[in-house]
Amino acid sequence: MSSFQIVLLPFVDYDSDKTTRKIAEVLVRKVPDDQQFLDLRVAVLGNVDSGKSTLLGVLTQGELDNGRGRARLNLFRHLHEIQTGRTSSISFEILGFNSKGEKNSNATQEGVDRY
Repeated sequence: MSSFQIVLLPFVDYDSDKTTRKIAEVLVRKVPDDQQFLDLRVAVLGNVDSGKSTLLGVLTQGELDNGRGRARLNLFRHLHEIQTGRTSSISFEILGFNSKGEKNSNATQEGVDRY
């Protein structure tokens, strides 16, 4: 059995033809009968200094970065990462959602929305 809900339904105005249109973000979820939750793993890839660790830090901790790497500080695993400000190891972070698609983690919604 699957469930769905409309997460976001904004109206978009186009100046060129004065037509109002809708964009829908729909969350579709199917949980297998033998599982209580879905486990989805997402890899974040990018060039050096593109903000991968900062994005993960903001999403998992719920606080904006202060411009000096505060959001990614909890992602660092080694002393040299803290000293250089560069992540050199693979890390795994958990970001949970409930059945309605709402964040269910230690991140505050306000901090994530501001990002």
